[in-house]
Amino acid sequence: MNCKNCKFSLRTDYSYCPACGAKVIHERITFKGLIHDFMERYFNVDNTFFRTIAHLYTKPEVVILGYLNGIRRKYLNPAALLAIALSLSGAVLFIMKEFAWDTINFEAFSASASNAETNRKMVAANMEYSSFIFLAYVPIIGLAGLLSLNAKKLSFVEHIITAIYILANYSITSFFISVPTMLFIPEHYMTVSLLNLVFMMSYSLYVYWRMNEDYSAGLRMARSMIYVAIYMIGFFGTSVLTLIVNLLTGVIEFQDLLPPPPQ
Repeated sequence: MNCKNCKFSLRTDYSYCPACGAKVIHERITFKGLIHDFMERYFNVDNTFFRTIAHLYTKPEVVILGYLNGIRRKYLNPAALLAIALSLSGAVLFIMKEFAWDTINFEAFSASASNAETNRKMVAANMEYSSFIFLAYVPIIGLAGLLSLNAKKLSFVEHIITAIYILANYSITSFFISVPTMLFIPEHYMTVSLLNLVFMMSYSLYVYWRMNEDYSAGLRMARSMIYVAIYMIGFFGTSVLTLIVNLLTGVIEFQDLLPPPPQ
């Protein structure tokens, strides 16, 4: 028999192709086999998924710098981790629309009911292209790292990979916070979402802090302030751009942004 991927001649007892490394499939796919492959790929104890998630918190510099230096088997690669993160983000949006939308308190940070309705309309519209908004933070974090915390003299592309690891791990973690919040205490979801944004910035700074131990503590602290400043400029810039898009597309009108008239 031959490998279905590279046509290399195989012995019948081979489980993997010695030429390309592909798994040798001897039987037709079944639903049971599909579930087994999924569980084996992402959730078995020997897999890199949980190790990657855990080590991106305990020793992120080992995961990220290791990948940049050519270690590609020990941890999940950034593209695969990002794909999982985007899938979970889609699940969060589905749960929000189907189970929590009517009970989320959009007045949590609004001065009036009309402002709350504006928030509701903007959130509903942004859900349609939430993945693009999420991905917009990749170059923001990468640029902030490049211009502030770059003791290893990494290129912009390498900072992009760092940002993907950061955002993917943050997104996967926040999934396990957002879903229980929407299902059990949806009235506090907006507050939790705000805290998640603070966590995203804090976690990204923590990763860069760990990756730049070549700097002295004082220099890292000073450069961290520059990082936060660039990050915040990018964050608010993205928010303003999203607001402009909502205005141009008619999701909201300019008067929706005005404070309510005095009673």
